[in-house]
Amino acid sequence: MLATALATAALATTGATITAAAAPAAAADRCTTFSPNADLRACNLRGANLVGANLTDANLTGANLARANLTGANLTGANLTEADLVLANLTGANLTGANLTGAYLSGANLTGANLDGANLTDAKLIHAHLAHAKLTHAGLTRANLHRADLTDANLTNANLNFAYLKFADLTSANLSLVGLHDANLSHTVLREANLTHANLERAEFARADLTGANLTGAHAPGTGFAEASLIHANTDGWTINFFTVFRGATWTDGRPCKFPSQGACD
Repeated sequence: MLATALATAALATTGATITAAAAPAAAADRCTTFSPNADLRACNLRGANLVGANLTDANLTGANLARANLTGANLTGANLTEADLVLANLTGANLTGANLTGAYLSGANLTGANLDGANLTDAKLIHAHLAHAKLTHAGLTRANLHRADLTDANLTNANLNFAYLKFADLTSANLSLVGLHDANLSHTVLREANLTHANLERAEFARADLTGANLTGAHAPGTGFAEASLIHANTDGWTINFFTVFRGATWTDGRPCKFPSQGACD
């Protein structure tokens, strides 16, 4: 019986040793499998070449994809929660319905990417390149888009409430029906942007350039337009109140708004 017990203990010890040794190998294999539904959680893929990769519904939670090349990659439905995508190349990538909550995308190239319905809540997109990107129905609550390039981007029905867009470039962007309440758009370029029926309540547009912007039907009570340019902007049917500020702004007809100019350009 003693011999049997010793043999059992030895097998158990050996089995544990094998399992422990196999774990790193299994993790390494997991981090080199690039296919739909792949499990790439916390994998180090920094600088990886994943051009055109099919990572549909893949789990990339907490993965390091900094400087990775994901040009044309299919990341539909992928989970990229808190993933590091700093300076990654996602040009033309498909991120439809992807979860990018808290992801780090500063300096990333998302030119022409499809982010329809993607969740970018609390994402860091500082200096990100999103020109011509599709962000329809995307969730960008509290996202940091400081100095991001959103030229000609389509953000129809996107949620940008409480987002930080200071110094961002939204020239000719489509922001119709977008939620921007309490967002910071000071110093933002919105020339020829489409803001029809957008919710701008309590948003900050101080020193923003809204030249030629379409604000038809926009909801802007309590919104700040101090020193902003509204030259040739279309404000037909928009909603403002006494707390909407135009102090120092340039009105649609080119005249300056005097102090205090609250509720109207005086």
